[in-house]
Amino acid sequence: MTRLGGLYFNEDRDLMWGTIEEAMSQALLDFSVAERKGVLREWEDWNTSKSLTTNLRKRVNDGLGFNVYFQSDGEARDFMKWVRDSFIGAQASSKERWKK
Repeated sequence: MTRLGGLYFNEDRDLMWGTIEEAMSQALLDFSVAERKGVLREWEDWNTSKSLTTNLRKRVNDGLGFNVYFQSDGEARDFMKWVRDSFIGAQASSKERWKK
């Protein structure tokens, strides 16, 4: 996930992608199926970490390299859920395309 944060959610994100949603769209296009699976595995490891109870904003920003401003730990948690949901959706979409 540090690759995702560093490449797509860095300090130049607004210049490169415009919005957080556009950055995520580009990441989902650029990442292979295997890389997406890796992000989901890393997300699960991160989510089950015992140290997630406090200072979540710092863990997302400094720990994972996401340069996104959060006003609260709740906002950081919601953002990370959105990251997971976006990657799950991309995986499901990839599977559907191959079934046709």
